[in-house]
Amino acid sequence: AINTNSQQGGNPGFHEWAYAYQLNNACNTVLEAVDKTTFSGDAAAKKNAVKAWAYFWKGIAYARVGSMYYAGLIVDKASVTNGKYVAKDAIITESNSNFDKAAAAITASGATSGFGEVIGALIPDFFQDNSFGAAPTKDQWLRLINTMKARNILVNTPTATMTATQWDAV
Repeated sequence: AINTNSQQGGNPGFHEWAYAYQLNNACNTVLEAVDKTTFSGDAAAKKNAVKAWAYFWKGIAYARVGSMYYAGLIVDKASVTNGKYVAKDAIITESNSNFDKAAAAITASGATSGFGEVIGALIPDFFQDNSFGAAPTKDQWLRLINTMKARNILVNTPTATMTATQWDAV
């Protein structure tokens, strides 16, 4: 009864959808701006850090949409949308693609101080105190990405239909 456009605020699924696509839009905005931005010091590492951050969060957003909804949209430009719905499997594939792009950016930047400086600036200070931990290292972040890709398999595939390839990926 409440899964209609006129009931957006009362539809519990609407909020998850809206926030995931708002996050995706913010990341698209960042990705469109990063190559136009001038960085001091190790500019390549800093740009890759920003790209890794944006692609990681796009991966998270698509993982949520693909895990919660029957279909979704793949939107790669800021402040625009489209009506081209694709099945949840394609959304999960897009999630993994963004996680792969994040991993590639992390690997390309190396473990330079410029990379760590940007990541440290992107994560609020109160999350980096002694009780919560510091910004992730390159290796920690790559493990987190692999964990999220494994999550995409486990959450979206019934155990009875898991293939040997999927189990190996996990």
